[in-house]
Amino acid sequence: PLNPLVNEAIVRFEDPASVKVAVHLSGTELGDRVMTVAPNTAPPLATTPLPSAVGLQNTPSTPVHPFSPPSATFGPLPHGGAIHPGSAHALPLINHAVVAMMESNPRPKEPIPPAVAAAIHPSILQYDPIKAEEISRTVYVGNISNVVTDQQLMDFFSSAGPVAYVKMAGDGLQPTRFAFVEFADVTSAQAALLLNGTMLADRPLKVNHSKNAINKPPRSLGSLASAYTATAAQIAATTTE
Repeated sequence: PLNPLVNEAIVRFEDPASVKVAVHLSGTELGDRVMTVAPNTAPPLATTPLPSAVGLQNTPSTPVHPFSPPSATFGPLPHGGAIHPGSAHALPLINHAVVAMMESNPRPKEPIPPAVAAAIHPSILQYDPIKAEEISRTVYVGNISNVVTDQQLMDFFSSAGPVAYVKMAGDGLQPTRFAFVEFADVTSAQAALLLNGTMLADRPLKVNHSKNAINKPPRSLGSLASAYTATAAQIAATTTE
């Protein structure tokens, strides 16, 4: 049965190679939802021609989709979260000191633990080593009291290690929310898992491996290229060992 709170779309590319690249976006976040991207094997959708007008031919309109239109609010999210309108595209809280340290002191990337790798989409592991490495340093945190701020959450998880980013999600009008916390290294993220069940604002936190990386502001091309080269080289070295 169709879920009225979930929307689907068909994206048509000009060449098959673009389709193969787009499939690798499956498992990534968009508006705090996790997208599922797969090749479309259904017959092409019917189109409705627009009425003739001066200077215009009978141009096909946007394909009519059988699913419901977008809702004004987001429905249930993975792990039971929900998003209040206006919060879906909020930027994460950045620990500038930690991020600056990470960028100024590049180090060999740590191997991704098998338990973490099992939670990451295979296409991300194979084709996007940067995102895979970020996911390995990120934990999901649920059952967060709505009185807790992103800064308080960052301070709390700093006991496990240096925190680089915190992304709060969920409806602030509900009793609980959820968040993603990205650390500077895999070791700290693994230590954060031990905080599962710890009380914060009279609620036991649910801490688990994250399946997604935190969406961040764009990085410079130079730092992105350096990070990709270092991560790819580390993965290649690990694979050949």
